[in-house]
Amino acid sequence: MNQRQSLNVRQRRWVAVSAAWSLALCVTPLTHTLGFEAAFASALLVSVSAAHEGVAQLNANAQVSPQASVWRVWWSALRGATLPALIPLALIGLNALRVGSCDVLEGLLYYLLLPGVTWLVASGWGIASAVLRQRLGFSGGMRLYLLGYFISVVWALWQVWSTPIIDPFHALLGYYPGAIYDEQLSQVGRLAWSRLEDISWVVSALALLASARMFTLSLACAFSVSWVGAAHFDLKRSTAQIQARLGGRLEAERFVMYYPKHWSSEHVEPLRLELTYLYDELEDFFGKSLSRRAEAYFYESSHQKKRLMGAGRTRVAKPWQYALHVDSPYVGMSTLKHELAHVLSAELVPAPHHLSLYRGWLPHMPLIEGLAEAATWDEGHLTPHQLSAALRREGLAPPLTELLNPGGFYLSSSRLAYTMCGSFVRFYREQEGIEAMNALYASGGAELMGARLERVVEAWAQRVDALTLGQQEQRFMAQMLNRPSIFYKVCAHEVAEVSSRAYQAEGRGAWEEALSAWREIKGFSEGDREAQLGEIKALYRLGRFDELKALLKALGTPQDTPLALRLREWSLDLLWREPLTAERLTALEQGYSALLNDHPMRAPRRRLAVKLACVKEVGREGKQSRGARLALLLIAPPSPPAQSYAEVLHELWRGEREGWGVMAYLKARSEGDESTSLKLFEKALTLGLPFAELRYEAERLSAHLTFTLALRGERAHYTKAAQMFEALSTTHKFDLTTAEREKLAGWARRALSFKQHSTPLPASPSLPPPQEETIKAP
Repeated sequence: MNQRQSLNVRQRRWVAVSAAWSLALCVTPLTHTLGFEAAFASALLVSVSAAHEGVAQLNANAQVSPQASVWRVWWSALRGATLPALIPLALIGLNALRVGSCDVLEGLLYYLLLPGVTWLVASGWGIASAVLRQRLGFSGGMRLYLLGYFISVVWALWQVWSTPIIDPFHALLGYYPGAIYDEQLSQVGRLAWSRLEDISWVVSALALLASARMFTLSLACAFSVSWVGAAHFDLKRSTAQIQARLGGRLEAERFVMYYPKHWSSEHVEPLRLELTYLYDELEDFFGKSLSRRAEAYFYESSHQKKRLMGAGRTRVAKPWQYALHVDSPYVGMSTLKHELAHVLSAELVPAPHHLSLYRGWLPHMPLIEGLAEAATWDEGHLTPHQLSAALRREGLAPPLTELLNPGGFYLSSSRLAYTMCGSFVRFYREQEGIEAMNALYASGGAELMGARLERVVEAWAQRVDALTLGQQEQRFMAQMLNRPSIFYKVCAHEVAEVSSRAYQAEGRGAWEEALSAWREIKGFSEGDREAQLGEIKALYRLGRFDELKALLKALGTPQDTPLALRLREWSLDLLWREPLTAERLTALEQGYSALLNDHPMRAPRRRLAVKLACVKEVGREGKQSRGARLALLLIAPPSPPAQSYAEVLHELWRGEREGWGVMAYLKARSEGDESTSLKLFEKALTLGLPFAELRYEAERLSAHLTFTLALRGERAHYTKAAQMFEALSTTHKFDLTTAEREKLAGWARRALSFKQHSTPLPASPSLPPPQEETIKAP
C-alpha cells in the first residue's frame, strides 16, 4: 500500500469516528444544538484526530524528505485534519433544524474558538511530539503526545483541586466553565485571548524546529501574549493572586475572610459577626466543629467572582479546602449559610476529598447538596418539607429514590432536587439523630441501601404528605419549583445572557431595548414565564397599551399559576389608564380583592393590598386623589434619568393634608434614614393600615431597622431587636407560615449573637442595611 492510500485510510477512519461522535452529540441534551457544550465536546475529538494527523504527516514527510519544512508539514496536517473537524459542525448544524437553534452566530464563534483553534494547536503539538520522539530515539510520537495531553489535564485538575478556581483554561480543550448550573458564560473575550496564547506557544515550538531566529521572535511574542493574559484577563490565577486581587483580609478565631480591600470596616464587621453566628448554628446542626479555620472569599459582584475563580451566578464551596466563595454577601443571606454548611461537612469525611462519595468514587451530589439544604432550612415562604409535599400532591415530584441517585439528581431541576433532597436529609436527622445523619453522609449513602432505603423514603413520604397546605398555595409553589434541568432547557446559556441584558436595559430605563431582549428570549423558548412578564412590563412602560391588551388577550388564562395570577394583576393595572368611572372602580376593587384572596405569597399580597387601598382612596376622594397618583407610581416607577421613586413619593407625601397610614408606610419603606423610617412605621401603625399584610410588614421592617441601628454602633438595640423578632415569631395576629416563624426566630438568635460577639463601632452613614431587607417599593 502506498503512502497516499495509507493517508486516505487514516483520514477515512477519522471521518467515520467523527460522524459517529457527532451523531451521539445530536441525540444528547445540551450538545444537540450548536452552542458552547457542542463546541467543547467537538474539541475533545479534534484534540486527538488533529494531533494524529500531525504525527502522521511528520512521519510521512520525514521518510520522503528529511529536510522538509515544518511549516509545510503543518499545512499538510491541517488539510488532512479538516474534514473530521468540520463534520460535527455540519451534523449539529443540520440537527438544529430538528431541535431548534439558539444564537447561531455565537454558536459558530464558540466552534471557531474551541475545536477551530484546537485543530490548529493539536496538529502542531502532534508534529512537535513526533519530532521530539525522533530526536530522543523513542517510538510512537502519538503516545508521547497523549502523555503530554494527560499531564496537561492532570495539571488543570490540580489547579481546580488546589486553588479557588473551578474553570481552568486548557491549551487543547480551550475552557471548561466550571459549575454546570452556572448558565451565564460571558467569557468570550478571555477565551479568545487564551486561545491566542495557545496558538502563540505552539508556533514557538514549531519555530524552534525551523530556525533559531524565528524561534526567538515567536518566543518573545508568546511571552508577551501570556503576560497580557495573566495581567489583564486573569488567565493565570493562583490562590495568592486571587487573595492579592481582593486585597482585604480579616482573621478571626474560627475563620479567615478575604474581601475587596476598599470595603470599610463598617462593611466587613457585620460579615464577621454573621459568619460567627452561622458557625455556631451549624455546629449545633452537625454536632461538630472544624479542626482548622475556614476560609471565606467574598467578592464585589458575580462578575468579579466569575473572573477570579470561575463561578458567576453560582456560589460555591470547596470542602477539601475548607473554603467558600460568595459574591455580594450580606447579613441574613441564606446562601452564605448553605456554603458554610458545605465547609463544616468536611469534618464528616476524612482527607483528602472530604466529600460524600457515591460508591466510593463519584461525588454524591444528592447528599452533598441535601445536607447543606437541610442545614440551611430556608426556602422562604414554606419549608422544604412543605414544598416537597406540594410537589408530590401536584404530581410534579420525581421518585425520591431517583433523586437520591447522582444521575437522577442532575437530570432534575436544580431547585427541585435541592429542596427534596434537603427535606429527606432533614427528616433522616429528625428520625435517626445527628450521628446517623453524619454517618449516612460519610458512607456516601451506603448506610441506606435496598429495602432499608425504601422504608425510610416511605416514612419520609408519609411525613410530608401529612402536612396541611392550601390548594392554591400548593399549586403555586409546586409550579414555581418545576423548572427543567439545564440539560433540558432550550438555549440555557443564550437565555441567561439575553436575560441579563434585558435587566440591565430596564435599569437604565431603555425599555425599547428591554422589549427587544425579552422578545428574543421568547424566540428561544416561547413559554418562558420571565420573558412573558418582561415583555408585558416593557409594553406598559412604553405606553403601547393596545399591544399590551392584545398580548394579554392572546395569553388568556395559562395553566402556569404564577403566570396566570400576574396576568390577572396586569389586566387590572391597565384600568388605571382609563377614566376611573364607578364601574371601573368596582372592577378594580373586586379584582384586587379576589387576587388578594387567591395569591398565596406574601410579597405580591402586600403589593395588591396597597393597590386595593388606593382604589378605596379614589372612591373616597375622587379620581384625582392621591390614591390614583400613588397607584400609577407603584405600577410604573420612574426610570432614569427621571426622578427616582423615592423623590416622586416624597412629593406626594409633602402634599398630604391629613394622615394616611398607607402613605406613611410607603414613605417609611423608601426613607434612607433608619430612625426616620422607624418613626414613620410607628405613625403608619397608629394611623391604621387596612390589611394584615401591611401591618405585619411594618412590624417586621421595624425589627430589621432596629437591628440595623445596632449594627451602626447602638449596641443596646440588639436586645430590643431580638425581642421584636421573638414577639413576631410567636404572635397569632398574622397568618404566618412555619417557615416564616422559624426565620423570625433565627433573626432573634442572630441579634443576641451579634450583641455577644460585637465590639463597639462608631456610627457611620456608609453602612448599608441588611440587603435582604432593603426597603423598596412593594
